Amino acid sequence: MMMVRCYNIIGPWFATNVVVDSIFTVSYMGETIDSLSNSGIQTINLVDYIDEDYYGPTYIRFLSDGIGIVDYNEDNIQDTVDYSINGNILMRKTSNHAEEGSFSYSINCKDLSLTGEEEMEWKEIVDFGSGPIEIDIHLLYSNTLNFLRIHEANSGN
Repeated sequence: MMMVRCYNIIGPWFATNVVVDSIFTVSYMGETIDSLSNSGIQTINLVDYIDEDYYGPTYIRFLSDGIGIVDYNEDNIQDTVDYSINGNILMRKTSNHAEEGSFSYSINCKDLSLTGEEEMEWKEIVDFGSGPIEIDIHLLYSNTLNFLRIHEANSGN
Protein backbone atom coordinates (compact mmCIF):
# COMPACT_ATOMS: atom_id res chain seq x y z
CA MET A 1 0.00 0.00 0.00
CA MET A 2 1.46 3.37 -1.03
CA MET A 3 1.61 5.93 1.77
CA VAL A 4 0.56 9.46 0.81
CA ARG A 5 2.12 12.32 2.77
CA CYS A 6 -0.65 14.90 2.55
CA TYR A 7 0.98 17.97 4.01
CA ASN A 8 4.51 17.65 2.65
CA ILE A 9 5.60 19.91 -0.18
CA ILE A 10 8.21 17.40 -1.40
CA GLY A 11 7.49 15.97 -4.83
CA PRO A 12 6.30 17.02 -8.27
CA TRP A 13 3.54 19.58 -8.87
CA PHE A 14 1.82 20.58 -12.13
CA ALA A 15 0.48 24.15 -12.47
CA THR A 16 -3.29 24.29 -12.98
CA ASN A 17 -4.09 28.02 -12.89
CA VAL A 18 -2.94 31.45 -11.80
CA VAL A 19 -5.17 34.13 -10.28
CA VAL A 20 -3.87 37.69 -10.59
CA ASP A 21 -5.03 40.58 -8.37
CA SER A 22 -3.87 44.18 -8.54
CA ILE A 23 -4.68 47.60 -7.15
CA PHE A 24 -3.28 50.61 -9.02
CA THR A 25 -3.61 54.04 -7.37
CA VAL A 26 -2.62 57.49 -8.66
CA SER A 27 -2.46 60.39 -6.22
CA TYR A 28 -1.52 64.06 -6.24
CA MET A 29 -0.46 65.89 -3.08
CA GLY A 30 -1.73 63.01 -0.94
CA GLU A 31 -5.19 62.84 -2.54
CA THR A 32 -6.22 59.87 -4.69
CA ILE A 33 -7.15 61.06 -8.16
CA ASP A 34 -7.65 57.66 -9.78
CA SER A 35 -7.56 53.98 -8.88
CA LEU A 36 -8.13 50.68 -10.59
CA SER A 37 -8.70 47.34 -8.92
CA ASN A 38 -8.54 44.04 -10.77
CA SER A 39 -9.33 41.57 -8.03
CA GLY A 40 -9.30 38.06 -9.41
CA ILE A 41 -10.00 39.44 -12.87
CA GLN A 42 -7.35 37.38 -14.64
CA THR A 43 -7.34 33.63 -14.20
CA ILE A 44 -4.96 31.78 -16.47
CA ASN A 45 -6.07 28.17 -16.88
CA LEU A 46 -2.88 26.19 -17.43
CA VAL A 47 -4.51 22.78 -17.81
CA ASP A 48 -6.23 23.47 -21.14
CA TYR A 49 -4.25 26.43 -22.39
CA ILE A 50 -0.96 28.14 -21.62
CA ASP A 51 -1.14 31.83 -22.43
CA GLU A 52 1.89 32.99 -24.39
CA ASP A 53 2.03 36.03 -22.08
CA TYR A 54 2.27 33.84 -18.96
CA TYR A 55 5.90 33.56 -17.88
CA GLY A 56 5.45 31.79 -14.57
CA PRO A 57 6.11 28.20 -13.55
CA THR A 58 4.24 25.36 -15.20
CA TYR A 59 5.89 22.55 -13.18
CA ILE A 60 7.76 22.39 -9.87
CA ARG A 61 9.55 19.50 -8.21
CA PHE A 62 10.54 20.11 -4.58
CA LEU A 63 13.38 17.87 -3.43
CA SER A 64 13.91 17.06 0.24
CA ASP A 65 17.29 18.81 0.42
CA GLY A 66 15.93 22.36 -0.09
CA ILE A 67 16.40 22.32 -3.85
CA GLY A 68 13.58 22.67 -6.34
CA ILE A 69 13.41 22.37 -10.10
CA VAL A 70 11.05 24.74 -11.90
CA ASP A 71 9.93 24.71 -15.53
CA TYR A 72 8.78 28.09 -16.87
CA ASN A 73 6.58 28.77 -19.88
CA GLU A 74 8.94 31.52 -21.03
CA ASP A 75 11.29 30.10 -23.69
CA ASN A 76 11.11 26.64 -22.06
CA ILE A 77 13.37 27.78 -19.22
CA GLN A 78 14.21 25.32 -16.45
CA ASP A 79 15.65 26.73 -13.25
CA THR A 80 16.99 25.46 -9.97
CA VAL A 81 15.53 27.02 -6.84
CA ASP A 82 16.93 27.01 -3.32
CA TYR A 83 14.02 27.00 -0.90
CA SER A 84 13.31 26.86 2.80
CA ILE A 85 10.06 26.68 4.73
CA ASN A 86 9.16 28.53 7.90
CA GLY A 87 5.59 27.86 9.01
CA ASN A 88 3.43 28.55 5.96
CA ILE A 89 6.07 30.74 4.26
CA LEU A 90 8.17 29.35 1.42
CA MET A 91 11.34 31.37 0.84
CA ARG A 92 13.04 31.01 -2.52
CA LYS A 93 16.05 32.15 -4.48
CA THR A 94 16.46 31.22 -8.12
CA SER A 95 19.86 30.40 -9.55
CA ASN A 96 19.38 31.75 -13.07
CA HIS A 97 17.62 34.97 -12.14
CA ALA A 98 19.09 35.69 -8.69
CA GLU A 99 15.55 36.57 -7.56
CA GLU A 100 14.67 36.27 -3.93
CA GLY A 101 11.21 36.32 -2.49
CA SER A 102 8.65 34.55 -0.44
CA PHE A 103 5.24 33.02 -0.92
CA SER A 104 2.68 32.08 1.65
CA TYR A 105 1.42 28.64 0.82
CA SER A 106 -1.32 26.21 1.65
CA ILE A 107 -1.21 22.53 0.91
CA ASN A 108 -3.39 19.44 1.20
CA CYS A 109 -3.20 15.93 -0.21
CA LYS A 110 -3.56 17.02 -3.82
CA ASP A 111 -3.35 20.82 -4.09
CA LEU A 112 -0.68 23.45 -3.50
CA SER A 113 -1.30 27.20 -3.61
CA LEU A 114 1.54 29.72 -3.59
CA THR A 115 0.58 33.37 -3.06
CA GLY A 116 3.11 36.11 -3.68
CA GLU A 117 2.74 39.84 -3.39
CA GLU A 118 4.75 42.79 -4.66
CA GLU A 119 4.29 46.45 -3.84
CA MET A 120 5.81 49.25 -5.94
CA GLU A 121 5.72 53.02 -5.66
CA TRP A 122 7.13 55.62 -8.02
CA LYS A 123 6.65 59.20 -9.18
CA GLU A 124 5.82 60.48 -12.66
CA ILE A 125 5.81 63.96 -14.17
CA VAL A 126 2.67 64.54 -16.28
CA ASP A 127 1.22 67.56 -18.07
CA PHE A 128 -2.56 67.76 -18.44
CA GLY A 129 -2.28 71.05 -20.36
CA SER A 130 -1.71 73.50 -17.51
CA GLY A 131 1.93 72.69 -16.81
CA PRO A 132 3.80 69.69 -15.44
CA ILE A 133 2.87 68.16 -12.09
CA GLU A 134 4.34 65.27 -10.15
CA ILE A 135 2.00 62.40 -9.32
CA ASP A 136 2.54 59.41 -7.05
CA ILE A 137 1.78 55.93 -8.34
CA HIS A 138 1.25 52.91 -6.10
CA LEU A 139 0.82 49.35 -7.36
CA LEU A 140 -0.04 46.37 -5.18
CA TYR A 141 0.18 43.18 -7.20
CA SER A 142 -0.42 39.64 -6.04
CA ASN A 143 -0.83 36.33 -7.72
CA THR A 144 -1.80 32.89 -6.54
CA LEU A 145 -0.26 29.97 -8.39
CA ASN A 146 -2.25 26.77 -8.00
CA PHE A 147 -0.71 23.33 -8.50
CA LEU A 148 -1.90 19.75 -8.52
CA ARG A 149 0.26 17.02 -6.95
CA ILE A 150 1.58 14.47 -9.43
CA HIS A 151 1.65 10.97 -7.95
CA GLU A 152 4.42 8.82 -9.31
CA ALA A 153 4.83 5.10 -8.91
CA ASN A 154 7.35 4.24 -6.16
CA SER A 155 7.78 7.92 -5.20
CA GLY A 156 6.25 7.63 -1.75
CA ASN A 157 4.51 11.02 -2.27
